[in-house]
Amino acid sequence: MKRFLTGTLFFFLISFCAYTERSFASTEEWTTIGNGVYINEETLTHITGSIHSLWIKIVPDKDSALYARSRKLLRELGKEHASLEYMGYLTEVDCMNGRFRELTAMFYRKDKNILGSLQKESPAWQEIKNGNMMTGVYRTVCEDFLTTEPYEGTC
Repeated sequence: MKRFLTGTLFFFLISFCAYTERSFASTEEWTTIGNGVYINEETLTHITGSIHSLWIKIVPDKDSALYARSRKLLRELGKEHASLEYMGYLTEVDCMNGRFRELTAMFYRKDKNILGSLQKESPAWQEIKNGNMMTGVYRTVCEDFLTTEPYEGTC
């Protein structure tokens, strides 16, 4: 009986680990939006009205202002910053008003280990301007919303 329970427990643990690995791996599928900008479509969630949330991954150029700001932020948080490779942002996009806000920022090394994170308590909405990194994200996330004709009937 003891051998049976041990075998059953072992099988359960192996099955659970395989399931967890598959679930985690499925959230690591990124769609290229533009130069160094990726979205995880599996995390795309309708919040309310024209607002959607999703994870965005940004791999900045090492000589960009974004990279410098991110390293400075990590330094200020007392975190290791020299091996910063990319960032992940939990972001809300407001399709109707052309704006976005970052709820959480995660900073990663190349091996996917987290260097640090920052959760914003009351993030401000920012306008999506033509030509910035969020333009492609906005077009992809809001594609269906932008192509839907407004309702012109009567209630």
